[in-house]
Amino acid sequence: MKELSRFWLAAALAPLSVPAWYVLRILFSDSIFGNSFLGYVAAISAVSYVGFLAIGLPFVLILRFKGKLTFAALLVGSVLAGPLFLVLMQVLSGERVTSSGPYIQIVISLTVLSATVAIVFGMIARVKMR
Repeated sequence: MKELSRFWLAAALAPLSVPAWYVLRILFSDSIFGNSFLGYVAAISAVSYVGFLAIGLPFVLILRFKGKLTFAALLVGSVLAGPLFLVLMQVLSGERVTSSGPYIQIVISLTVLSATVAIVFGMIARVKMR
């Protein structure tokens, strides 16, 4: 039972690693906190949870059901989930997918952030390495 509660605790807390990165970036830069700081954190938190609930959690539940939930599987899935989430958001918003430089930077950033969520999830849920 304790393993199950750690799993759901990880599911609840792991997406918070994305806004935590944003807060750390602001704290260690020359940016000044504006009136919209809390709004940005709230928006980033919401998008992070939507992405995790739409893509990450179903993937983790499938791996867990099949008995293949490992750190390696989490990281491979997260590397694919970041760009997939970007494409889904663009399709839902009606924007065109382009291959310009900023788009590639966004894909890389989302990949790193989704890997961060996977690492935090794995650490909290105590997912085995292999």
